Amino acid sequence: MLSLYQLAQLTFALLLAIVIAERVRALCVRGATSDEAMRWLLRSLDEGELDRPLAWARARPDSHVARVLAAALSAQPSELEVQECLADVREEASARLRMLRVCATLSSTTGLLGGILALSRNGPEGAGLEALKAGGAERASMAEAIATMAIGVATSALCFQALAVLRPAAQKAVSQAQQAARAAAAVARQR
Repeated sequence: MLSLYQLAQLTFALLLAIVIAERVRALCVRGATSDEAMRWLLRSLDEGELDRPLAWARARPDSHVARVLAAALSAQPSELEVQECLADVREEASARLRMLRVCATLSSTTGLLGGILALSRNGPEGAGLEALKAGGAERASMAEAIATMAIGVATSALCFQALAVLRPAAQKAVSQAQQAARAAAAVARQR
């Protein structure tokens, strides 16, 4: 049976999984632009074509690149507006990544702390036949300690694995938005 401490750990892990799912959706699904689409956009802008890239951007309001293109290719583009849009993309791309790193550290620390607390109690809650068995109390506290530490380490591993996926996705989103802004600025100068 799970202790209250372990239930709190599992609740924390579930909340982190929800945050991770939201970040994956925002960076890798909704806001992502494929490499093929990015090459097409840059090629179209290099050729001076504005209508199709602008139509592409308007059709994808959640895309980071599309928002930057829409700002840069508007009727009267403002350098300040484009820079603000790029700053927004940077902020959105890195949102909650630092929190995941901190939560990874907290998860392993609370797992270790919970294990130490379980071992220090040295026995199951309540007194019964289990407590009377030779070594039963030690086995029960050791099992609780191991389970508590395992939950902490597993939650930490989940956070670190998510960071391994999300950091490059965030960097790619920012890089693509910057490329699109530079290409659109070059087209705007030629107009």
